[in-house]
Amino acid sequence: MSALAETPGTARPVLGGERVAVIRAIHDGPVQDLFGTALMLDTLAEEHGDDVRNCAETVRSVLTKLRAILDEATPTRERPGPGELPLQAFLESLRQATGGLPLD
Repeated sequence: MSALAETPGTARPVLGGERVAVIRAIHDGPVQDLFGTALMLDTLAEEHGDDVRNCAETVRSVLTKLRAILDEATPTRERPGPGELPLQAFLESLRQATGGLPLD
């Protein structure tokens, strides 16, 4: 059984809805924060060089691994299909990519 399949400290399996809620919370919090951090590091790398650029690449690598873990832990029926990114998630990723610019 995967690490996400049990509640920490107990043998009680996480129910499907609880599991999806945890996965979404991780995605909407720390994953989005890491994405924003990578973008900020990219901007800083233009002025401060390769060390900062390497940090940005490390953050992206961690993000890739974390997203793969979350994807694997997400029940198939909860995953969006190709081109089915929920509108709210798409708008949030666009907002993050533009540094928080309003999307009005």
